[in-house]
Amino acid sequence: MKSTVVGKNKSIPIGIIFFLMLFIIACTPGNGPTPEARDWEVLPGNYIYDVFSDFTPEGESVLYTGQGSSAFYEYVFPTTGNPDGVFNSLASAPGSIGSYTAFAWYGGYLYTAQSSSIYRYNIAGNNWTTPQSGLTHSISSAQSTADDNGYVYAVTSDGNYLLEYDTSSDNVYYIPSPGLSYSEPRAAWDSQTQRVYLSDYCSTYLYAFNPQDNSFTALTPFPNSNGASDAFCSDRQGHIFTTSGNDGSLTDVWKYTASTDSWEQIKSLPFAPGNSAVCTVSADGYLYIGNGSTQEFARLKVF
Repeated sequence: MKSTVVGKNKSIPIGIIFFLMLFIIACTPGNGPTPEARDWEVLPGNYIYDVFSDFTPEGESVLYTGQGSSAFYEYVFPTTGNPDGVFNSLASAPGSIGSYTAFAWYGGYLYTAQSSSIYRYNIAGNNWTTPQSGLTHSISSAQSTADDNGYVYAVTSDGNYLLEYDTSSDNVYYIPSPGLSYSEPRAAWDSQTQRVYLSDYCSTYLYAFNPQDNSFTALTPFPNSNGASDAFCSDRQGHIFTTSGNDGSLTDVWKYTASTDSWEQIKSLPFAPGNSAVCTVSADGYLYIGNGSTQEFARLKVF
């Protein structure tokens, strides 16, 4: 005799109840595969180079990219009707877009600190201006990032200062650093912790800068002895993503979690990001990583 649960004028087989319970669990949000368990989605990389916008805010669906010259592009994220996304050529920058830098997105503008200037791109107007030139401390191959209050940050060419640019007042400040390395310095803002996270290409160090008191805190170093790569980006939710540097064959991807001050390796890329790796995160939860030399490009849902 089969076991049953008997109710008022009804009897339901135990097997059916068990199946229904499994179905409910599987369909309940949060009970499916974790984001890192999902697969990388390979995308066309026709114009993907080694400079990305540092983050794509809520309500936007565009990644900005360029490399080493004044050429500048936008990549419109894939949609159901356009699964490959769309590449468009935009107005050329007034100066060279230095390799291994980044466009700091704040409001309707992108900012990048290059050499002795700060360049600003008007997204709606598709035009560039130069709000600052003749900087006291120049910037070279440094990633620019913007916080939630309109300040842009980048490490100076000597590593002795963190440049802070106020987009509202157009003032530039130089904050003494603990002596950061400056080969291709990385910077990424995190909204959850309200910190700027700093590293450098092929270096293992990680610092958090607190704009409230201009303090620097040394954090758990990057666990791979090769050091971090040029791909260095934040999801603005307490995590930093990067890949290993100084070895063009590695496919590993790493996530730093600020709340635990720890690193973990997540799903490996379907290609090697190489020594011209670049990444960004969009507000809809995708991590984008590209190889600026081979133009290989993929995304992974991370939240």
